[in-house]
Amino acid sequence: MFTASHERISNFSLAALVLLVSLLLANCGGGGGGDSAATTTTTTTATTYTVTYDGNGSTSGSVPIDATAYEAGATVTILGNSGSLSKTGYSFTSWNTLSNGTGTTYVQSQTFLMGSANVTLYAQWAAAPSMLSLGHKLDASTVALWRFDESAVYANAVDETGNYPLTQFGRPEIYTGRIGTSRLLNGSSRYFQRVGDAILGDVFTNDWTYEAWINLDPAFSAQGELMIYNGSNFSAINADTILAEVGVLANKKIYWHQWQNTAAYTEITSTTVLQTGRFYHVAVSRSGQGINLFTYRIYINGVLDTVTTDVAGLDYIVDGDTHTLGLGCVISGLGSAGNVLKGRVDDTRISKIARSAAEVLESYQRKGPLFTSNGDGTTIDNRTGLVWITSPDSTTRTWSMSDYDSKALDFAGNADWRLPAIHELQGVIQDWTGASPSAWLASQGFSNVQPIFYWSITTNATFSNNAETVVIDQ
Repeated sequence: MFTASHERISNFSLAALVLLVSLLLANCGGGGGGDSAATTTTTTTATTYTVTYDGNGSTSGSVPIDATAYEAGATVTILGNSGSLSKTGYSFTSWNTLSNGTGTTYVQSQTFLMGSANVTLYAQWAAAPSMLSLGHKLDASTVALWRFDESAVYANAVDETGNYPLTQFGRPEIYTGRIGTSRLLNGSSRYFQRVGDAILGDVFTNDWTYEAWINLDPAFSAQGELMIYNGSNFSAINADTILAEVGVLANKKIYWHQWQNTAAYTEITSTTVLQTGRFYHVAVSRSGQGINLFTYRIYINGVLDTVTTDVAGLDYIVDGDTHTLGLGCVISGLGSAGNVLKGRVDDTRISKIARSAAEVLESYQRKGPLFTSNGDGTTIDNRTGLVWITSPDSTTRTWSMSDYDSKALDFAGNADWRLPAIHELQGVIQDWTGASPSAWLASQGFSNVQPIFYWSITTNATFSNNAETVVIDQ
């Protein structure tokens, strides 16, 4: 206590002493007692600087106003896009010290030390991709194309061709998709079906391609159908035999079935094992190669995974005009289903040709960005729909401290923050390329990501008082 008090008094006394000396000098004579010129004291005001925000081509909204006068060395905290600044055809991403974006980039709540000059921060804009330029193309070879961009759970799936809308059962929920939104199937009662016709029957007895974005639920554990075209008694009556079938096995491999009759089929699986909680572009094509022989190809994320030739077709003719089309289920009658997928389906196309490798790759590449800045210091992962803080702080904490601070955080207008689960933390860097995951995240718009371990909320299986971690650069 004494030391602290003495320090405060010392500081105050020193200031008083300086003032006292000035007064004495101003009133004391000099030399032989004659009058002397009085010394004068002067005061100066510290130079201050400003931070100005510039819309940089914005078409609506207003820039944030920072009214603080900063001295050199003072800490400046970056403001967010509080005035809903916008630019037609673009989305706000960050602020930059240069209008062309080649200076220093800042996002909300970042800080810097004021220098000896005024600072102007320019809004940075990224071209907003048109939804019309994303996803599978609607072309002359497209038989059906479901975007799954419905706005209500009770809405049926709209077919872009206008020919084959799908009836929803169980009200599949609406979730973030890989492109726009997706529909969540629950592994039991939520799926899509519709009655077939002669056109679909003709498609599935000749060349065809199935393409879709899918995301397996973290709890996925049982075989789930992606697409099937069958009659209700497919295992008993020749006329109802399955004409096309694509799905995911319990081991998370993509499979297709080519049926020869009601009791026999050929099954081939992908070499790739899908991970849960992330979107994959899956494509399966069938092309005729001779009399009742076919070639099947499986593509994962635009890359040919498996090709199988000389696959025998059906032993008999099935026209399929009374079959039923199912997405996410096996059909045992309209409104009755089995092998329901547990996961999300998005942007699904059926074509009446075997798409080439180049066409499948193009479909995969029309996926849009992995991450989108919300312009408020947060970033959404378009693969999962999770929102992340764009520039995490680098303070080291214990697990309990991290958990507490996350739940207490009020940031970007949200107070429901939490630590990520281990699979979510792993998932954010699952597609990294280049020198390191941290460098890749920087290229995706993140900043201040450290090449160290980060806590998850997932409890360690061995030590219940600790949690799992992910080392960003390992």
